[in-house]
Amino acid sequence: MARFLNPFSSRNAVFKRLEQIMDIAALSKAEREKYDATIDAYRDQLAVMNYAKKQGEALGIKKVALRMAQKGYSLDEIMDATGLDADTISRLS
Repeated sequence: MARFLNPFSSRNAVFKRLEQIMDIAALSKAEREKYDATIDAYRDQLAVMNYAKKQGEALGIKKVALRMAQKGYSLDEIMDATGLDADTISRLS
């Protein structure tokens, strides 16, 4: 049997979002403060995780560059493979 697309599906998403906003607006002052604190903590946690991920990736790239240098790869090859500049690579050893 053929499936038909619901022409109102995008509208449904809008109405669901409006319903969520209305639920938040209906909170008491104390509930809203708790909700806001929870959202702030969640966003802080995401920011910390994102920062840690970027730091970890940068550290990993530097370790790869150092190992490449130890194995005798040329500076140009290391720069091309890692995206690091010559000054950063020279400070690794």
